[in-house]
Amino acid sequence: MRPKSSQSKTIGKLMASAVGVGGLIGAGSILVPTATAIAAPTAPQIVISGLNNPRGLTFSGDTLYVAESGAGGNGVCFKSSEGSTVCYGPTGAITAVPNASTVTGHVATSSDRLISGLPSFATQTDDPSTPQPDQGTEATGPADVSVASDGTIYYVIGLGGAPADRDALTKGGAPGANLAALWKANSDGTGATKVASLADYEAAHNPDHGIVPTSTLDTNPYSVLVNGSSVLVADAGGDDVLAVDAATGAVSTAAVLPPIFTPAPPFLKMPPGTIIPAEPVPTSLAAGPNGTTYVGQLTGFPFPLGGASVFSLNGTTLSSYVSGFTNVIDETVGPDGNLYVLEIAHNSLLGAPPVGALFRVSADGGSKQLLLNNLNFPGGIAFGPDGMAYITTCSVCTGQGPSAAQTGNVVRFDAVNATPLLTRLSGADRIGTAIATSRATFPNGAPAVVIARSDDFADALAGSVLASVAAMPGTSPDGTTNVPLLLTTSKQLSPETAAEIKRLGATTAYVLGEQSAISDATASALSSQAGITNVVRVGGANRFATAAAIKAKVDALTGTSSNNVYVVNGNGFADAMSVAPLAARQGRPILLATSGQLPADTAEALAGVGTATIVGGTVAISSSVSDAIGKIVTTVAPRLAGSDRYGTSAAVANAATSAGLSLSKLWLATGVNWPDAVAAGSAIADDGGVLVLVNPDDLAGSPATKTVISGQAGTGSAKLLGGPAAISINVEGQVISALGK
Repeated sequence: MRPKSSQSKTIGKLMASAVGVGGLIGAGSILVPTATAIAAPTAPQIVISGLNNPRGLTFSGDTLYVAESGAGGNGVCFKSSEGSTVCYGPTGAITAVPNASTVTGHVATSSDRLISGLPSFATQTDDPSTPQPDQGTEATGPADVSVASDGTIYYVIGLGGAPADRDALTKGGAPGANLAALWKANSDGTGATKVASLADYEAAHNPDHGIVPTSTLDTNPYSVLVNGSSVLVADAGGDDVLAVDAATGAVSTAAVLPPIFTPAPPFLKMPPGTIIPAEPVPTSLAAGPNGTTYVGQLTGFPFPLGGASVFSLNGTTLSSYVSGFTNVIDETVGPDGNLYVLEIAHNSLLGAPPVGALFRVSADGGSKQLLLNNLNFPGGIAFGPDGMAYITTCSVCTGQGPSAAQTGNVVRFDAVNATPLLTRLSGADRIGTAIATSRATFPNGAPAVVIARSDDFADALAGSVLASVAAMPGTSPDGTTNVPLLLTTSKQLSPETAAEIKRLGATTAYVLGEQSAISDATASALSSQAGITNVVRVGGANRFATAAAIKAKVDALTGTSSNNVYVVNGNGFADAMSVAPLAARQGRPILLATSGQLPADTAEALAGVGTATIVGGTVAISSSVSDAIGKIVTTVAPRLAGSDRYGTSAAVANAATSAGLSLSKLWLATGVNWPDAVAAGSAIADDGGVLVLVNPDDLAGSPATKTVISGQAGTGSAKLLGGPAAISINVEGQVISALGK
């Protein structure tokens, strides 16, 4: 079936519970684990198999608790929102495996089901075209479990529909009243008691009404977290996080997730540029530092690549913590203090077939390291007392598969010590990506910052060199003279940028451009809102004059007159972006020209320069401009150029090795747009790495830089600037393959 935009809420949460996955993309494509899922020696190892649609899991001591959504049964049936017929059976369970850190190859049996007979709805027919039984898939039932300090077990049972659906099931003979509820039991599994009906709360309050545009009465409690005397529940259907008083069962709204707006996918055949709403769909909760709770977001149809975030919740204050994920299903804080984020579908739930992934996120949210990209429908993650990560996989599979790999299972993985496949630095937008880059590169702060406008590239790219010396006359905490380059809107200081400046502890800000680039009000706000005590404007009447002014400021800070400069086309970003990290590393200013003209400000700045190196071919900087430059400087060095922007990028990358930069530390940016990499020049120089531009959809479209990447096979690492919308999942996989990972 083809999802309709009006179904976005239902599809979003039912995808989270694996109901309707087969109806969207074909059951056969989901239920079969990929051949590479348990291949490499460092891959996750199956420790428990035979589980029925395992979802959330948690540890209490060395006992592992797993919520099994069950396999349905032969009871009352109904047509799910995805068009499948699902039937009731008391096959849901909360499973407990003692001494889990020592278990290997354990097959779950009825004796492991600490709390059994819980409600489950699942398909009861079999598709002969699939290599394992479909009976019992597309399940809704127990979705998550959390254990209090006194041993009390809390768990949620889903619904995936309106509260009225629950009532209809009750009339049909199923225990519908037990659905969409928070339950608790004693530590030995006895005394199961319903704490609160979340369906009743949804029916009475519908918290997301008026906030999420497509809000309807809908409830699907999917995650639970004991939080002192309160128990938090993420309702994937209600788009909210609910707080339940553990003693009284009183329910209140802790937060409603903000709506998402995303371009309509082509198959909806809407006019180009059409923006449609997508449900936020919270699916997971995790305890963070200082009383913070992390809230993971699946997103609803059309499940945009990079559209999911992890939020931080303090009391009732919800804020974005780290973004750029796709279809988050769970997250947890590891023993190393980093956040581990699990995606049920790294390439979107509309991918063919979707595959799950695991990320390690630095404690400050600055970088996202991809650890695994071949998980078969993971459902939950928890760390054991052995420091290992335990992940439910094949979470849409029953315990009847033909092999352990094709049943619902739990795998063990050394996530803390895993070498990343690659790292992404990205935020919700260009400003957020600049901040992520700053956090990753300057975790201990910086004495100064360089501020550029976010709506144009020229000032920021020329400013990379200023950012490489702006700590002078002292140094940054890492011992270099580099500082971050951050972006802001022209008319007002972006609050996220102000917050990052405060984190850095910077007291000096170099503002690039005159008032038309960054207003006086924005510059003043650096003092009033970000704690800057010394605002220095570096600019001219246009981009050419600003680049010249930046050279003058670099000369003033270093106490020397630049003897070497780079000259690039100031009306195009690609060549300037390629050379910015190299220029920053060498402390060589970047000056701007046009294809056919040497501006007066640039000519004046070239006076006294010994060597000028032109970046780009004669289409970018004509021979006549080169000749004009030659009449001013002592030497015009051989061009750094290729047949196209990727060829030029490769030429710059290869030249960077003579400046002490390492091709084994690759930074990748899209070659078709500038926002994600425009602020990264100083950070790349600080890292000692090299920037290469790539075709964002297929490395074959940038053969010159593909060759550079492939040349680092076996030894190289890669940092990608921007999310999947900037550099696709396809290219990400090609890079991993090219590096031999």
